[in-house]
Amino acid sequence: MTGDHLISALSTRPQAGSRTSAVVQDLIQSVDELFGFNSGFFELADLSASLRAASFRVELAGSAKSAIDSIEQSKLLIIGVSVKVPTGYPALLRYLFEMADPTALRGKSTLLVETHCNAYTAQSTELDIDMLMRSFGLNVLSTMRISSRDLLQGVVPGDGKFQAVVDAIYDAGFNCDGIVGSQVERGVHFS
Repeated sequence: MTGDHLISALSTRPQAGSRTSAVVQDLIQSVDELFGFNSGFFELADLSASLRAASFRVELAGSAKSAIDSIEQSKLLIIGVSVKVPTGYPALLRYLFEMADPTALRGKSTLLVETHCNAYTAQSTELDIDMLMRSFGLNVLSTMRISSRDLLQGVVPGDGKFQAVVDAIYDAGFNCDGIVGSQVERGVHFS
């Protein structure tokens, strides 16, 4: 892994160690191995107490402060959003982004991994999540949508979904050396 090109990943599942988190971690590992990025992974469940206790960023401590610093400094942000009811994204995710420096978020390359319990929930929340990303100026390169039913049955995203994510990263100008700019040959396959 090289130095300053970072992946920061965040799972919004209310409890730590969820299947959404597992998919995000698999994606981090694949992207990390291919592009040579250093990475950091955070779960909203672990940041919740510190976020809820703070009214201002200067009041943040511990893992919440580390997560925001990492998100701001990263070149690539991966967000795993787990939505169980058609009420949109977790409000704590918005609050986390509100604590961050808006200029650091603007234009940040972002990958979304969305898990939903059914097609109705997916349709109801897709626009909400898209609007949230746009409101903070995040540059969403790719969205991977997975049903919770597939996750419960142990169906993990196939090569095609991961390949689409890798293609989006290449299209954003990243290459296998973790450098933004030049394009390199694609065609990576995941095992």
